[in-house]
Amino acid sequence: MCSAGAFADGTIDINSPTNEPDSSRAWGSPALTPSLTQANAIRSAPDGVSLLSLSLADERDSILKHWERDSIPYPDTIFYELPCHRRSGGVWVSCKLPSGVRGTYTVTVALLAGGTKETMVGGTNASTLRFRAPLDSLARTLISVTLWNTASGSSQRRYAIVLSKNIGLFDVITEHLSGRLRVVNNNPATNRTGFEFRECTWWHKPDGDIWDIGEEKQLYYTAGASLSDKFSAKDSMYLVLTLLNGATLKTCPDANSASASASDDGGGNAGNAGAKSSRVAIYPNPAPSGGIVKLRQSGFADGEEEEERYVKYSLFSSQGGLVLIGGDASPLYDGQGLAMPQAPGIYHLLLEGKNGKKWATKVAVGEKRHASY
Repeated sequence: MCSAGAFADGTIDINSPTNEPDSSRAWGSPALTPSLTQANAIRSAPDGVSLLSLSLADERDSILKHWERDSIPYPDTIFYELPCHRRSGGVWVSCKLPSGVRGTYTVTVALLAGGTKETMVGGTNASTLRFRAPLDSLARTLISVTLWNTASGSSQRRYAIVLSKNIGLFDVITEHLSGRLRVVNNNPATNRTGFEFRECTWWHKPDGDIWDIGEEKQLYYTAGASLSDKFSAKDSMYLVLTLLNGATLKTCPDANSASASASDDGGGNAGNAGAKSSRVAIYPNPAPSGGIVKLRQSGFADGEEEEERYVKYSLFSSQGGLVLIGGDASPLYDGQGLAMPQAPGIYHLLLEGKNGKKWATKVAVGEKRHASY
């Protein structure tokens, strides 16, 4: 959780960074994320005109965070990020009010893409103000709680709360080359966010190590320079992604998920479990610099040829850089030529089928020796 101070005009900056690596880049651009105001806030409010307690609870009413009166951050904005192991779709906010005080609230779900999803208002004269604030991983939930003196009817104190919920790591990335390469899925139609990303920061914590920036700006991340390097099952990783409009989106710090490799047979053939795999050959291999390699597919079951054939291809350098991408909805035909780069070296060719099946191999370019498999 981080706090943000009030400006002279009463505006609260809800994008103030902290020195914690797992939250310092989690917030959107100040120009794109709606601000909360405390124009009527009284910093030295008289006794009895402040919350007695404030609690946040999940959908099952399990307490997430609790503050007693003297510990409630004020006038700073309260930031709360839902823990990743809690998959709650909302947070219950409970405010205990002193006698003679009325409480009102405003809840606004501000979309990262811009605009608002919904706004709710309410209030009570009872001793407890309780309401549900929805959570969306593609939005920020902005809450304003105002205390009113029932005798004078004037606003005495306003509390600002910002709630956030992160998306899953494998909602936005794919893993290739048998665990050596991770790539951000930058297709808004298939990456479960609906967004296209401008850049991202990869936070990586190897087994027994501390959180550190593994890679900045790039939309891919390799396990290492060597072809034998792979992400360990004990590694943890999360991303802070920058949208085209400048807002940011953060993923949960998931460990190296089995879901990314459950459909990979360890040899680079990833696809539907139990499906019959076609045999693929690339020739010539090695290939001349700037030359053409050809694709051959065989071994299809009856009636499966069209569906099983690969339709897309991507070529990566040994450092994980995307060199070439191509293909569409039409199957790649036998003997189809794929142009290789001029620069010599070992490249990784990834094929993807209509049914999501993947196949990868190495291609030696500009070398006389044969590539090893």
